[in-house]
Amino acid sequence: MTSNTVTLTGLNASAPISLSGGELIVNGQTFTGTAVKNGDTIAVRVRAPQAGETLTTTLTIGGYTTTFVVSLAAPNTTPTPFSFRDVIGVQPSTLVTSNAVTITGITAPAPITLTGAGTLVVNGQEFTGSTVNVGDVVAIRVPAPEHGSTVTSTLTVGGYAALFRVTSAPAPDSTPDPFSFQPVTDARPGTEVISNTVTITGINVPTEVTILGTGTLVVNGQALDGNKVNNGDTVALRIPAPAYGSSTTAALLVGNYRAEFTVSSVPEPDTTPDPFVFQNITDVPAYTRVISNTVTITGINTPTPIEMWGYGRIIVNGQVAAYQGTTVKSGDTLAIESISGLAGTTRTANVIVGTYSTTFSVTTQASSGLRLYQLNDYTGVKSEVPIPYSISKTIVETIPENSAMSVGRYTLTATNHDFQLRNLQFKDSAGGNAGELNGLYESMVIHAGTSVDFIVIANRTFGQRKKIVVSFDAVGLGRQFTIDLDLETN
Repeated sequence: MTSNTVTLTGLNASAPISLSGGELIVNGQTFTGTAVKNGDTIAVRVRAPQAGETLTTTLTIGGYTTTFVVSLAAPNTTPTPFSFRDVIGVQPSTLVTSNAVTITGITAPAPITLTGAGTLVVNGQEFTGSTVNVGDVVAIRVPAPEHGSTVTSTLTVGGYAALFRVTSAPAPDSTPDPFSFQPVTDARPGTEVISNTVTITGINVPTEVTILGTGTLVVNGQALDGNKVNNGDTVALRIPAPAYGSSTTAALLVGNYRAEFTVSSVPEPDTTPDPFVFQNITDVPAYTRVISNTVTITGINTPTPIEMWGYGRIIVNGQVAAYQGTTVKSGDTLAIESISGLAGTTRTANVIVGTYSTTFSVTTQASSGLRLYQLNDYTGVKSEVPIPYSISKTIVETIPENSAMSVGRYTLTATNHDFQLRNLQFKDSAGGNAGELNGLYESMVIHAGTSVDFIVIANRTFGQRKKIVVSFDAVGLGRQFTIDLDLETN
């Protein structure tokens, strides 16, 4: 170790020089003399001491003394900390090499040891030595252990140790966690039915799937392409519904686990209800609103059409329903609303539910105080014959004031056509409106051959006349006609 060089100044004569150890370098040359002069350059060269020791050399020139100190630090074999990343999920017996680390922070060769499984790799080569130097690149290579287990190797460099862990993948598991498909019980024959969707869990390898029976497998929303599923896939079965009243089952095998999907079709449509009866009502005052007993529809398994012909309205579940186009289902309630007719007469409603028919009759009391004035039937309404716009009938008869009289019984006939009431009004003698039809009859369909009575109440004042104006549509003909009935009170 050579000191820095200094130039002597301040002397005006030669001065003695001595060194307590080492050698002098004067003017760039090894010096063996005993004196130096002003302007000479001086340096000191010594051999370094042992590591961890200090060497002090004393230089004396004339009366001046100085020192040159050389210290050698103790060797550092503890590297800067480093680490190896764990490796997981590898297959057993696979040779796994860790990430490589560079040794830094040491000032002398450092001892290196590996405990546990594996071998050392230094600077890219398998290593059998015992020390490493700063800048060496170190890795560990170990074989992966058995399924689901971990092997740990410990690398020690100087006084520092780092772990390298390798964990193998679990043993292959192709048995999924239990799952199930919910049965479907209301399918329509010929339709494709898809099951509820389930998520496959509990497997750690692609697992073979098989369908037993008729059907297709939907995986992650698409038809399966292949024959295996993975953990986390969503699956569903799609199968065609069988014939009415029967069931079909398809099974899905995932590995060695089986889940079944059963589809049952609805029974064959049955539109014949269990028999029901409307109790006929008798001794009813003339022209009184009555409602039949209520029956509950049973024995059908599909919405079934209901029709009514004759006098009355259909009431389904407490609500008035249309005469045609209405359907009922099992559990619905049914009643018939009607209005009694003339004294001693019976009005009948024919009710048809699917293939079953029954009647409801309302019979009026024998003495109602009404008198019937029979008019000729209104006949000959045919599709090829123009319909008269109006027909007027005038009745001149003495009846008590406020008494009722049937002033027109008409039997409406036509060829393949029905009639629909559009308007019924009472007109006073001056032609003004004196009242309208009870809501029960509004838009009533009158079938060909049905008798219709028109009842008026005489005015309180003698000599006045009262008129009924009735408008009909001939259904399907697109034409309307009107009947005027006049009653004069004497």
